[in-house]
Amino acid sequence: CVTGVQTCALPISTPSSLKPKWTRLLSGGTIFDAFIMEASQQIGQSILTLPWIFANMGFTLGVVCLILVTLASMWTQNLLITLLVEYRKEKKNSLPSSESTTTVIDTDNDSESIGKENTAYNHEDKNDHITSYHDIILWAGGKYWGNFSRVVVILALGGLSVAQIVSTANNLYLLNLGLDKRTLSLIVGGIVSLVCFIPTYREYRAFTFLGLVATTYTAWFCTVSSIKETHTDTFESVEYDGPTTMKMFFTCLSSMIFMFGTHSAVPEKAVVMNRPSKYDIAFNFAMLYVYTITLPNGITGYYAFGDAAASQSNAFYLFEDTVWRTIGVILMC
Repeated sequence: CVTGVQTCALPISTPSSLKPKWTRLLSGGTIFDAFIMEASQQIGQSILTLPWIFANMGFTLGVVCLILVTLASMWTQNLLITLLVEYRKEKKNSLPSSESTTTVIDTDNDSESIGKENTAYNHEDKNDHITSYHDIILWAGGKYWGNFSRVVVILALGGLSVAQIVSTANNLYLLNLGLDKRTLSLIVGGIVSLVCFIPTYREYRAFTFLGLVATTYTAWFCTVSSIKETHTDTFESVEYDGPTTMKMFFTCLSSMIFMFGTHSAVPEKAVVMNRPSKYDIAFNFAMLYVYTITLPNGITGYYAFGDAAASQSNAFYLFEDTVWRTIGVILMC
């Protein structure tokens, strides 16, 4: 209540405080959650293609292109977060006042409507929705570009899903389960499709943490194994031709861009965080982490195997069958 005008606003309930402990453990929206989400999702299965990419692009172009692609990705991320914040702000301010809107008047005769703040766009509001990429493009570029972006995102998600399923089946094939790759792909596809039951990216905390462990372990397994390979007798005969054809160079460049893409998911990930406007900061720190697992992996892989890596897009197939490789295969799956 405010002195002078006895107007009261009922407190907003906080259902999140009543959630079971295990739910709160799996659900997170902090800056750190955003960091581990991007650090684990930016690379993923693509970590296994880095020796192949460097073998077809060469040391210099591989490093330079990797840095340029990450910088472009960080700039794009910043633009999308800026648009997201402006879009949400405009949507919030354009909501019509309702009967529940409460006007509070202080001693300086200033008034402020707090109804919108309490009922609009917050994570506990049942009328809130998750902002998607095409929502922002529709708002910023008009109906044509909004519909165009929706089609592009659908095609991109289809390609991404197929790539992840095939990559996972390709890894599982190394475990000698007695199944062909096509059967493994069908099994993997059926299992991973169950993630559609996860409500939002906010509930991905356990998955992203496990993904971060998997990519970090696999990257350093490949790096250490490649260094050990340089001390074998076969290393003396390794040759480095670098990029031999324009086709393979741009094929590998497109694979590198693919690693740092998935920007269509940025709004949906950022908007469920506690501070969506700071999501690009977490993304930038995630890129610094990505350098620690991509550059050593790609450089040492190409250095150890040379041209042999240019014909093998899955790094696991370059190394001997050991328990350490098996652990990496299982973690990546």
